[in-house]
Amino acid sequence: MRYLPGCAVVLGVVLGIAGSLAYALESLTVQPGQDRGLARVLVFAALVVVTLLGYLRLRAKAFSPALTAARLQALQARIRPHFRSTA
Repeated sequence: MRYLPGCAVVLGVVLGIAGSLAYALESLTVQPGQDRGLARVLVFAALVVVTLLGYLRLRAKAFSPALTAARLQALQARIRPHFRSTA
């Protein structure tokens, strides 16, 4: 799955779970006619998911050049091993 559709799926799943739990828990405790605050829960969950996905994407991009350089260095070490002189 591509990155953006995967993010959309993760966001949808988290919003579904958060909304279901918030609705179930509040239906037990909130009096009829009171504001349930379901919109606040969904907005907060969406912000958390978007922030976390953005952080993980940024972290993956940050480590990618280092990983590539490390792989190249390991390959070069195998191709041209260093021999110590015994003199």
